[in-house]
Amino acid sequence: MMIKTYLISFACLICLRVHARDLEVGIFKNNPGLISLDDFEELARCTFKKDLNEIKLNILPGPRIESYLREAKLDAAYPYPLEKSEQERGLYPVYIDEVLQISNSSKKVVKTYGVTHSDRQSLSPYLKDKEINYKVNQVESLFKGLERDRTDSIVVRRSQIPHDFNLGLYKIKSLFFEHYGIRVTQNLLFKSKTNFKSLLSRFRMCLDRKTFSISQERKNEIRRKILSDLNSLSRKMNLKNKVTLKDIAKKERIWHKESKSSTLLKNTVLRSNHSLKLVKAISEFDYIEEAFLMNHQGGLIATYKITTDFDQSDEEKFISVIKNKNFNTNHISDLYYDDSINKFLIGLSFPLKNKKGEILAILYIGADINKLLTHYSIN
Repeated sequence: MMIKTYLISFACLICLRVHARDLEVGIFKNNPGLISLDDFEELARCTFKKDLNEIKLNILPGPRIESYLREAKLDAAYPYPLEKSEQERGLYPVYIDEVLQISNSSKKVVKTYGVTHSDRQSLSPYLKDKEINYKVNQVESLFKGLERDRTDSIVVRRSQIPHDFNLGLYKIKSLFFEHYGIRVTQNLLFKSKTNFKSLLSRFRMCLDRKTFSISQERKNEIRRKILSDLNSLSRKMNLKNKVTLKDIAKKERIWHKESKSSTLLKNTVLRSNHSLKLVKAISEFDYIEEAFLMNHQGGLIATYKITTDFDQSDEEKFISVIKNKNFNTNHISDLYYDDSINKFLIGLSFPLKNKKGEILAILYIGADINKLLTHYSIN
């Protein structure tokens, strides 16, 4: 009987220890973030080296999350703003939100502003000299007030915009960006058997490898809104014939070497007439962070900045266009993070064709997602 009692007690101890290793993550109820919870869970599993059943997501009101963090009932919280956590340990950015001023198109001069009570303090640096005539508790009420002319404009985050709100009917002004990430505690480090420096390094590796899904509906809207500008860029490049390159494989090897030959090849591409046309053509679009032109073989013939590779023929950005010559959602990538510029981008591949419909070249653009959505008034 005593042996049986010991066995039960030992089994319970094991259960408690296994449970103690599970991570408790608080998700802010009023702001679940700009990425899907599935994408967040995938990033969290990679970062914390945990299985899905070892990470518990708790959707809670903000004050309760703050309380539970102090009481060590939560190991992490998401999404947490960078400004709020400058003195704390945090993993940033999981996404970058954008604070926007949305104004009534009929108002030539904006005099009054609307904001939620909860955002009044967090947005105070921008609002301190403004006349706040419309303050509400719910974001939905804020947008209804704008639609009913109760205020000239409202100040909101992109993540707060209702899905069915038509941004195209209003003036949009980008004010500033906010980085959101994961607030981590000492308890999380203990459960993960790591230190913060190692955890941050792993988070950045996981973020670098991760793509965040974009719905077909959103990709279709991007395709529809950007198509005329891509056609305009195609005309400005003014390609008449195919540009055939010799020794692409050899040039690819040279491209990756630290040598005079490599420098010469890169400078030749950067200073080519095609590159000069490309730089001039994209200058009016503030959302373009990367742009280059591949010929029909996948070799580089023009670029805005030095690319990682000369030969792009094995990349999806090239292959997807060769498979389908007409620009569609398959030519728009999911969201990815570019650590070198600290921005989230999407990739767009666009075929440049002659009158016969033959592909002369393929234009690739890496676009800052926030600036692109604002530029085209996409919700």
